[in-house]
Amino acid sequence: MNPINPELLSIHIPKTAGRTFREILKSQYGVNGVLSLDHYYLTKQNEQLADHPTDRYPVIHGHLPYRQISKVALPSSKYITWLRHPVDRVISNYYHYRDSVFPAKQKRNP
Repeated sequence: MNPINPELLSIHIPKTAGRTFREILKSQYGVNGVLSLDHYYLTKQNEQLADHPTDRYPVIHGHLPYRQISKVALPSSKYITWLRHPVDRVISNYYHYRDSVFPAKQKRNP
C-alpha cells in the first residue's frame, strides 16, 4: 500500500541553502521521491502546482509560495522552510545578482 502523499512540503526561500536541502531530501527519499518545481517555471509554462502528480511524491520542494503549495497539502502534511538572517540574505542576494548574467545587464549595440 502506498503512503498518502505528499508528506513533506518544503518551501525554498531564495538564498537559504535550499539546493543543499533538496539534495539531502533526495538522499533520504530517493531521486524519484522529490518533486522540485518553482513558481517561475510554472508561470512560464502557464501551469499550476496542482497540474502535476503531487500525490505521487512524498516530498514537494521549491520556490513555491504557501498559498500555492498549501492547495496540494493533506491534513497530515508537514511544512518546512529555512530562514536566514535578513542582512546576510540581502548581501548574498546582491552578490548573486551582481555576478549573474541577466538579459537586462547585457550591453546593447546602438
